[in-house]
Formats: sequence, structure tokens, C-alpha cells
Amino acid sequence: MNKLLLGTTIAATVLAAQAALAIPVINNSAETYKPGHGLASLGISYGMQTGNRDDAGNFKALPAKTGFTQLLAPLTLRLGLLDNLEGMIALPLTMNTATPAAGSAQSSTGIGNVAVSLKYQFLHQAGIPAAILANGSTDVAYGDSMDLSVALSAETPTGKTSYDKLDAAKLGTDITSWNKMDVGASLLTAKRWGAFKLTSNLGYYYSPEVDIEATKKVAYPGYIAYGLTGEYALMDNGGFMLEVLGANDLDSRKVAGVAVPQTQFYILTLNPGIQCKPTENLHLSLSCAVPVLGRNSQDFVRPTLTASYIF
Repeated sequence: MNKLLLGTTIAATVLAAQAALAIPVINNSAETYKPGHGLASLGISYGMQTGNRDDAGNFKALPAKTGFTQLLAPLTLRLGLLDNLEGMIALPLTMNTATPAAGSAQSSTGIGNVAVSLKYQFLHQAGIPAAILANGSTDVAYGDSMDLSVALSAETPTGKTSYDKLDAAKLGTDITSWNKMDVGASLLTAKRWGAFKLTSNLGYYYSPEVDIEATKKVAYPGYIAYGLTGEYALMDNGGFMLEVLGANDLDSRKVAGVAVPQTQFYILTLNPGIQCKPTENLHLSLSCAVPVLGRNSQDFVRPTLTASYIF
């Protein structure tokens, strides 16, 4: 149930920010913090499911007078551990609400998939300060810098999954975690050209087998995740961003060694937004994620407000 809403729980918590105005909301940044410094962030995200996509990618809207929503409060901490080495932990608090065609709506709260990661920065090519804004700003952050990092990450469910004993009266809202653990490695890059910055992510993720009903094993396929974030600073403390994010299963899911039809997943999502920096240490962003393509996936609209504090 609601693979896409639950599957994006951690993605929405892997928030990133640098010392300058540059805050990918879902994609991970390529920069690392100095030892003892970092970022603490809190997001408020409201996902509203609009329909489903079948194995051919065709969209079908939810039945009339029904709905599924998910309110997230993702908490994220990034901390510099050593020179060029950074750790991250993310914890999403979740409230799901399902509205049936007849009867009353049902809600449940819980914790989603907890994520941890280590990121090592191999390259930082400093930019050259230049007066690139109308007011003559010479902030070094707007120079032509380049960064390259590798991140190792793991996510594991901490709340209920669809394999746990559920309350039928809750209409599936008590599922707050996705069914599996993911372990992956990602290549992260960032490049600035004047007031424009481009961040890229490319990763492979593996999922260990899951035991169900004591005698069956579920084998989830590995998958590739990728993303681009473009950011443009209109001024020293504000600008626009656009994120493009995708994920592709490399095979179908298997139960007891048998492939399950219509389980190979694909999705491509756009996440446009605005950013501002009211103080040197406080960064705010407002974005809205919307899938544009998919296969065996769910369509939704997910606005997100994120506040990040740099320390």
C-alpha cells in the first residue's frame, strides 16, 4: 500500500544545505561540513495521493470520494565528523489518513524508515570571487566551484510495514514504514556557474531478503536512483530551484523465488521551489513534488516547507 508515499519518506528527509544559499530539498548535496559543524533541519510535508499508474504507465485517478494523505515531519541532522567526512541521520514522523467511499476517515501516526549515511568529499575546487549580482556581491560561494563526493547510506523500517499484523479498521493507515531495508552507494557532484548551481546524484541500492509468514522470502530487486537540482540565486538571500528525481527497479519482486507480476517500479518526479536565507544561519525552502511519469507507482502532490539551521 502506498509504496510511493512511504517510499519517499526518507527522500524527503535527506535535506541538504551549504554555507551559501544552496539547499537541495530531496537530492543530497556534494559538499561536507567541517568537523563539529553541520545542519539541523525540520520539514513539514503534506502528501495527497491523486491516483495510480499501472504496468504500462497509464494513470487512473482514485475513486470518487476516496483519498489517502500523509503528513510528515522529517527531522534531519548532518554533522562534520572529520575533514571531508560527514555523517547524517534522518527520522520521519508520519501521520496517514485514509478516506473511504463510505464510512468515516481513519488516521494513524508512527515513525517511517530511519536513514543513516556517511559522505566523503574527494574533491573541492574553489571558485573565484566575482561581482556577478546587480548589487556587486563578491560572495565566494557564487564563484565557479566544483565538488565531488561519495555517500554510503542505509534505511531501515522502524514503524509498521504491510508484513506486520495490522488493524483492518485502520484501512492501511497504520503502515508507516516501507517493507524493506535499503543499502546503497551514491556519487554526488556539484558545479557552480556564477549565480547558477547544478547538483547531481546517481546511486545504486540493494535490499536484503525479507521473511514473511515464517516460510516465505521476499526478494526485492536492486534499483537505481538519480537526480538533478538546479538552483539560481536572484539575490544574496533568495532564489529559485528545480529538482528532477527518478528511480528504476532493475527487476520484478519475487516471493518464494517466483516473480510477482506488475511489481517492477519506475517513477520520475519534478520538485520546483523557492529558497530564502533570512539570517546567516537560517535557511528556508518551499517546494512541491509532483510525479510526471511512472510504472506501478502512485501519483501525488506533496508540498514541503523546510527550515534548516547551520551551526
